[in-house]
Amino acid sequence: SSPGNSAPYSLWNVDVFKEGYIPVSFQNVPVFASVVSVQPAIMIPESEGFRKTQIYNESEAPQL
Repeated sequence: SSPGNSAPYSLWNVDVFKEGYIPVSFQNVPVFASVVSVQPAIMIPESEGFRKTQIYNESEAPQL
């Protein structure tokens, strides 16, 4: 990257997990300096025998 063209944020990966729930992973979450960041995460209870991490890449367009 050239001088003066750096992004005004850094990218982070956020993993959310709690026993009894399907883990959620957010990739490339932009975090800005001096700005409070909140990443909502909807936790889904595990079904018996099913525990696949839900992965969301914040740098891709949302899949609606």
